[in-house]
Amino acid sequence: MATITRENIGVLNDKITVKIEKEDYLPSFEKSLKNYSKSASIPGFRKGMVPAGIIKKMHGQSVFADEVLRTVEKELMKFMDTEKLDIFAQPLPLAENDARQLDVNNPAGYTFGFEVGLKPDFKVADLSVEKIPYYKVEVTDEMLNEQIERLRKAYGKKKDPDGGDEEDNIEKAELNEEFFKAAYPGKDFKSEEEVRAEIKKEIEAYWEGQARNQMQHEIYHRLLDHSEISFPESFLKRWLENSTEQPKNAEEVEK
Repeated sequence: MATITRENIGVLNDKITVKIEKEDYLPSFEKSLKNYSKSASIPGFRKGMVPAGIIKKMHGQSVFADEVLRTVEKELMKFMDTEKLDIFAQPLPLAENDARQLDVNNPAGYTFGFEVGLKPDFKVADLSVEKIPYYKVEVTDEMLNEQIERLRKAYGKKKDPDGGDEEDNIEKAELNEEFFKAAYPGKDFKSEEEVRAEIKKEIEAYWEGQARNQMQHEIYHRLLDHSEISFPESFLKRWLENSTEQPKNAEEVEK
C-alpha cells in the first residue's frame, strides 16, 4: 500500500513524498506485459504467441518503468484530490528522483518526491467605500466641427492630381447629400444637422468606452493595492526554469 507524506518547505510551498511497494504496481505490470505479448509481432513466433519471458527480456524494463511511474502519478493525484489541494501549474518532480533505480529484475519499493506550489486563500478588498471616478465627456461644437472638417478633407479632391495631401492642395467636400452618402453609406442623411447628430453619437460612444476602460483599470489597481496576496515565488521560479520545452535560466525567469 502506498504511503504519502506532505511537508511544508516554504511559503505556500509543500513537498509531497510518494512511497510505493511492489504490490502496488506488479499486478498492473504483469497485465501490461500480457497485453503487450498479445499484440507483439516477433519473427519466428505467431502473433499473440510470443512467450512472456521473451517479451519481458526485450521490453520488460520499459514497461516496468512506465507502470511504476504511472502508479506513482496515480497515487499522487489521488492524494491531492483527497486533500483538495489547489495548486499552481503541475507538481514538480524533485531532482533527487532517479528512474535509473527501477529494475525489472529486482522489483522493490520506490520513493519519489514532488514539490507543489499552493494557491493562496485571500479576501478581495472591499472597495465599497472607495470613490472611483467614471468620467463623462461632453461633446462640444468644437469637437463636432473638427470631425466634420476631417471628413470634408478625407472626401475632398486634390486640386493638383500630382500634388500631395497638403492642406492647400485639397478642395474639401461640400456639405451636401453627395458628401453625406459618401461619408455615411447606407444612411439617408439629408442635412448637416443629421450628420452632426450622428457624429455626436459616435464621439460619445468612443469616449464612453474609454471611460469604462479607465474605470476598470482603476478598479484593478486598487484591488491589487488593497488585497494582501502571497505567492509561492520560489516554486514558481523553479517551475518556469524547468517546465518549458527550452528551459530558462534564473536570469531569464526574473525578467
